[in-house]
Amino acid sequence: MTQPAKETAEHAATVKEILGLLEEVAPLDFAEEWDNCGLLVGDPGAGVKRILVALEPTMRVLGEAAEREASLVVTHHPLFIRPISQVRADTAAGRAIHFLIREGISLIALHTNFDLATGGVADLLMARLGFKEHEILAPDPRGLVHRGSAVGMGRTAKIRPRVTLSELVSRVFRALSISGARVAGAKDMTVGKVAVVPGSGADFIGLAKEAGCDAIITGDVKHHQARDAEELGLAVLDIGHFTSEAVALEGLCRSIRRVA
Repeated sequence: MTQPAKETAEHAATVKEILGLLEEVAPLDFAEEWDNCGLLVGDPGAGVKRILVALEPTMRVLGEAAEREASLVVTHHPLFIRPISQVRADTAAGRAIHFLIREGISLIALHTNFDLATGGVADLLMARLGFKEHEILAPDPRGLVHRGSAVGMGRTAKIRPRVTLSELVSRVFRALSISGARVAGAKDMTVGKVAVVPGSGADFIGLAKEAGCDAIITGDVKHHQARDAEELGLAVLDIGHFTSEAVALEGLCRSIRRVA
């Protein structure tokens, strides 16, 4: 999924300047130790007149960037996370790197740093779901602060009055314009507090229960993880990894328009 390429001001900013501005939105030192964020491919000094924003740097996305003459692609997911020792054109990552260099396109990824940031993916998803007042589910253990507030993974929100799980599912479907999801839990159980974790949030099931939640909205939940959640009395609404993070595109676009 991509957003239309964007023209910058008459004076073309450099890749380094754009990255610096994006760090105000999602500081790179917020990234988890295992993650790979920032400028992944490209020349920091290259000028940028057009930017393409996407969730993932697939070859289709990179091809669209070339067609639109975008000199910078900004994505949520990195092209690669683990270090690579070879850049071969017959591998997925190598092929993308070769293409980017050949076309003169730079690639920036804002991943877990954008997940953690105030106004990042979790806050964007909460806003889309209509939860105006919410708290952090898993505060960052490093004690990071962004824009005067502590940061962390996931959010929790109270629902007043309580709703049935069936009603919550309908509310999520309407808010996200989706027609299907995987649900675990009795349809008539009531939900008064919900946890929301964009991406893969099964590891937060226990924490959501400890926080007093009745349901968790996330993606990539395996069968046995869903069954374990049910045993804890926690309903699961698996809307999928992509759907839970797609709101990041709109947030990234707004951020780029604001800072670039």
